[in-house]
Amino acid sequence: MFKIPIWNLIWAHTWETKDLEFSSEIPDWFFYDLKIIWELNIKIRLIRVEWAIEVMINELKAMVEYENEVKNILIRNIPRTFKERLSSNDPDDIKAIDIRNSKIDLKEVVREEILIEIV
Repeated sequence: MFKIPIWNLIWAHTWETKDLEFSSEIPDWFFYDLKIIWELNIKIRLIRVEWAIEVMINELKAMVEYENEVKNILIRNIPRTFKERLSSNDPDDIKAIDIRNSKIDLKEVVREEILIEIV
């Protein structure tokens, strides 16, 4: 659901961008520890940087249930980097580009940011 095709950015020049908007209901089973009550809205910008794709979550809105508590969330301007190759020497290297399928998966990024916001 959050796997974004990036084949056009992988071969693009540095600093080339792509803007995306996504709005959808999320099935209850999608995240194991939280539930999206109302549809999730997300606006992102993908930026080709050297050896990576920078993902800027410009806006993420949702009504979320977590531990039997319902909260409206609004998250803005969160950057995440997806690298072509991860380095074991860099503890910040946690997201990789799926080069074989030319995709990045935002599922865990979205989940993490929602949890940071509501906890």
